[in-house]
Amino acid sequence: MKTTRSNKSVDDIQLVIPLGGTGWMVKALNAKTFTVITDSKAEAITIARNIAQNKHSQMIVHGRCGAIEKTENYTMAGTK
Repeated sequence: MKTTRSNKSVDDIQLVIPLGGTGWMVKALNAKTFTVITDSKAEAITIARNIAQNKHSQMIVHGRCGAIEKTENYTMAGTK
């Protein structure tokens, strides 16, 4: 199902979340499963950013302590 930017759901928000110990997970906000698990935070951010850009949504990056460290919004045309 294709949606327009004005009908975006929170499911399109991409999260970068630390895993206990090592590793980073990329998942959509309300997804029951993850998209990918990586060894590095930088790789997880690159993947989440690409998904958010393609879906014209947002990316939220969490740090090891769980606090939000970075957000990027790609919902507006021309936003980088």
